Amino acid sequence: MALTEEECRRLYHAVNGSGRQLTVGFNRRFAPYYRELKQAIAQRTGPAVINCRMNSPGLSGSFWAADPAYGGALVGEGCHFVDLMYWLLESEPVSVSAYSLPVGKKDPIGENNVVASFRFADGSIGNLTYCTVGSKTSGGEHIEAFAPGIAAVTEDFKELIIKGGSLKTKSSRRAEKGYAAQMSAFIECMRSGKQPEVTVVDGARATIGCLSMLQSAQAQEPVLINLPETLQAEL
Repeated sequence: MALTEEECRRLYHAVNGSGRQLTVGFNRRFAPYYRELKQAIAQRTGPAVINCRMNSPGLSGSFWAADPAYGGALVGEGCHFVDLMYWLLESEPVSVSAYSLPVGKKDPIGENNVVASFRFADGSIGNLTYCTVGSKTSGGEHIEAFAPGIAAVTEDFKELIIKGGSLKTKSSRRAEKGYAAQMSAFIECMRSGKQPEVTVVDGARATIGCLSMLQSAQAQEPVLINLPETLQAEL
């Protein structure tokens, strides 16, 4: 949605002052297997552990989206996983600790290869491994969720495994990524005047989470996240 905290604040205030609606393309919230994963851990009785691994070798080299000046792979795509963890847990991220590959190289770009651990307000923890150095055959998107008595795994939108009192598995030859479902839902919200599921606050949270990751990796120390304070600061 944005590349800086200031841009997040400006969009937040613009939306609140306009009476208009804004959404961000966080399609994973609408992907069928992710919705089932969320349902599987919704009744958890304690904090959860989320593991997100994204291998994206295409976002490297001279590709514009890999350039940190345009947000890089982390702000440009890693934002999806900050939002995904928040959405799965329904809890705000409050701090992050991260490390990256060495920076200052053209390839691989260190800022695009990060391992980060988030702490959430409800005591849950979420880990994000984002890399561009893997092979194109080594798998892409792998998400695991662990909560008391249950574990759930998704792989590239095509496979779902839920283990709890019983075993549930689903697979599909076609990756249903939720794009159409999100756009249909947003259009219906505009028609009915309802707030969309993904709002400007969600876009800001994801952007600020990624910027905090990069800040933590650069400083090699944890960074606190306070979304309301950041958004409500003066422009």
